[in-house]
Amino acid sequence: GVIGPDDRVNPASGWIIFASIPWILGWTYGLAMAANLRAQRTIEDMAQHDPLTGLPNRRLLADAMERMAERSSPGSGAPGQGFGVVALDVNGFKEINDHYGHAFGDAALVKLAELLLRGLRPEDKVIRLGGDEFVLLLHGVTDRADLEQLCGRVLKVLEMPVSVKGHVVRFSVSLGTSLCPDDSTDAERLLALADQRMYANKTGK
Repeated sequence: GVIGPDDRVNPASGWIIFASIPWILGWTYGLAMAANLRAQRTIEDMAQHDPLTGLPNRRLLADAMERMAERSSPGSGAPGQGFGVVALDVNGFKEINDHYGHAFGDAALVKLAELLLRGLRPEDKVIRLGGDEFVLLLHGVTDRADLEQLCGRVLKVLEMPVSVKGHVVRFSVSLGTSLCPDDSTDAERLLALADQRMYANKTGK
């Protein structure tokens, strides 16, 4: 029970411990900051993406279209930066929900999102506005022939029968398009034009 000379703490140990306290505090603070940044990014990502399909939502669409429209405006110094806007709506989706239930409708929308991504190029974007309404942003489209060709690719993919919860499904959709800068360089105007043309296309289907 007697403390001998060999049992005494080395005086240098105290200095080492004291000197390490700022490093430990800094390391702990750094971990807390990193966790906070990850949480903020997660919240921002959730705010900009549709929880059902994982696609960008209306909030991200507005930002993306504003940036693309700025690059396409006269004097932007970026020739060939035109783009196409496609408004897409599923024909008869309300009847699908009424007949098969909302769980089936949700599964169908997830499958539709997968098909749209498959039918487009990597640089293009698919946005879900809500319900069965989607918007496609087609980069680098310079004329209506290119725009129609890309729409044709999408329709061809959607013609393929797919399985949704044990049912064989083939999607029928209505499309409306607008072209920047030919139709407008204003993002809201481009979206409104595509939406109007989509509903005109949908009439009678």
